[in-house]
Amino acid sequence: MNNKFQTIRAQWDSNLDYLLVTIGSVIGLGNIFLFPFFVAKFGPLFIVFFLLFELLISIPVVLSEFFIGRRGKQNPVGAISLLAMESGANYRWRWIGWICFTILVLTLGYYCLHTSSYFYSLIEELLHFKSNPAKSSVTISPANSAWSFFYFLIFLAMTMAVVVKGINRGLEKISRIVVPFFFVLFGILAVYASFTGDFKAAWQYLLQFNGEISGPLIVSALIYAFFKLNTAMGTMVVYGSYLPPTTRLGKSTLIIAGFDLLASLLSYFIIFPLLFAHIGSEFLSQFKLETTLNTFLQIPGGFWFASFFLLGTILASWMPAIAFAESATVTLIERASLKRITSTALITMVVIIIGILMLWLPEEWSMEEITLELAEQILTPISALLIALFAGWVIGKETANIELDFGKKLFGIWRFLIRYLVPVCIVIVFTYLLWI
Repeated sequence: MNNKFQTIRAQWDSNLDYLLVTIGSVIGLGNIFLFPFFVAKFGPLFIVFFLLFELLISIPVVLSEFFIGRRGKQNPVGAISLLAMESGANYRWRWIGWICFTILVLTLGYYCLHTSSYFYSLIEELLHFKSNPAKSSVTISPANSAWSFFYFLIFLAMTMAVVVKGINRGLEKISRIVVPFFFVLFGILAVYASFTGDFKAAWQYLLQFNGEISGPLIVSALIYAFFKLNTAMGTMVVYGSYLPPTTRLGKSTLIIAGFDLLASLLSYFIIFPLLFAHIGSEFLSQFKLETTLNTFLQIPGGFWFASFFLLGTILASWMPAIAFAESATVTLIERASLKRITSTALITMVVIIIGILMLWLPEEWSMEEITLELAEQILTPISALLIALFAGWVIGKETANIELDFGKKLFGIWRFLIRYLVPVCIVIVFTYLLWI
């Protein structure tokens, strides 16, 4: 790229740090609860279609975000603006970046409030069970407004405390601890669950590909794959902007997707052997979080098993929140010429206001539902469609080829997918989300 487009930029200390931070950002509650739910509902065919759609749709978009960020060396607004100018296109394409910024702020508010509220409820139920082991079951429901807001502030403070320190002293430092610990912890829990529960039944169920291929199965796999890698939210543009030119984007993206799948499979082998052993196949038709937690509490050492599972879940939900906050913060830093601490404080205040509105506006306003629908069902598909069109039709073929560094055939496949198949599938997702 011409020097006039170059920007001095912080970089990841190593490729391993980049992988740890990015893997942490894509692993979340979807791996731990949604993946097992869909596998219980649709069978292992769901995994097949999920992986197919992730390979054909999500990964091409994520690759586009990575090379846009690395090429532009800025936040989504700045990077897209620079690449548009380099390609001789209208600078107004930068509005994709502002859409991403809006998604990030709204999602951060909803995510922190919703996650902390349910975690508080889970912790309370576990403590009640500890003090009264004779209690037959636990029930999970959102906490009341006052306690929800208190734990929302704690979760948000934990998140912004990492972001304010920057990528090297903040994101990398915490990811070196949290991400390996999560995999080791869930690995140990999966081994314990496999020995304590019915591993054979869980394994055999995972290999039963004789289920019905239905419309709901395909649509669910498509939507799950679309959202799984934080597609089109801007986080991958920001993380890509910290990458050196030597990083192989294709290889690293496949590693990220591979560890994302591993986290989902570990969750499967934590949950399913125990449910098969204590409930039988009946749970497949009525898979619920409460059922899972109650089953955990029935096994030897169940309280501690459930507690460590909850700890891993909290850590897994924390890393995506950090990614959302970092990406929104760096956009303000660079677009408004603010210091990191000022930008972090502004994002924090905006997110707190969103949390207050979701908690205390009258129910008929449905602020929580409006926030989720706007960010997830409207803006994210629009952003993904625009990114695909920008990467496939606006950015020059030579520029994309240089950044991706694929062979001729592989680059041709990516270019076909991002220009034709990805936009069509995104329109399908968008239409379905609006319809429901």
